[in-house]
Amino acid sequence: MCRANNRAKKQPVLVKLKLKTAVTLCFIQKNISKKIGEIHMERDEERSLKSGNLPSRARSVDLIVIAAFVFAAGYIGSRSTLPNIATWYEGLEKPFFNPPNWLFGPVWTLLYLTMIWACWRVIGKVRGTSLFFPVIGVFGVQLFFNALWPVVFFGMHQPGFAVPVVLALDLSVYATVGLFYKIDRNAGLSQLPYAAWVSFASLLNIAVFALNLPR
Repeated sequence: MCRANNRAKKQPVLVKLKLKTAVTLCFIQKNISKKIGEIHMERDEERSLKSGNLPSRARSVDLIVIAAFVFAAGYIGSRSTLPNIATWYEGLEKPFFNPPNWLFGPVWTLLYLTMIWACWRVIGKVRGTSLFFPVIGVFGVQLFFNALWPVVFFGMHQPGFAVPVVLALDLSVYATVGLFYKIDRNAGLSQLPYAAWVSFASLLNIAVFALNLPR
């Protein structure tokens, strides 16, 4: 009889222990699952950074920043170019291959848009790698000369001083195309028209300078 009573008393205790054990194991399992999930998320983020698949918000910020710098360079150039095309530039001697004045605006607009797209693609692939700063550097240099050349040529009315500037622009653009191509083939190929246009601009600059030397 006593033994039966003891067993009856022990059963609720055993049930409580089992419940506590089950709850504890469930809690531990949840924590372990949470930690594993966090580890997987960190690994996924690392892989995303390496592969260029950044979150859409970060990629949107990249696009806005790149567009801001490119259009800033374009704005500086247009402020020097547009007021002088129909006045000072129209009065210069020009070679036979000089394009019509209306062509400059549409061409540069298209080139700036492709420049933004290409840089955005490349930045997304090199962020978090050793190529990030070289890409920023070479793109920034060509953007600097891109803004400087129209200021010297059109704004200052100095075709001679603009020659070394446009040649520096050529070299920096070629370097940008080569680096972009190594990282993202489509981005590199998209910049070939830009390289061709600045090469043409160099020839035009040199020809205008030569044709307008004092005699």
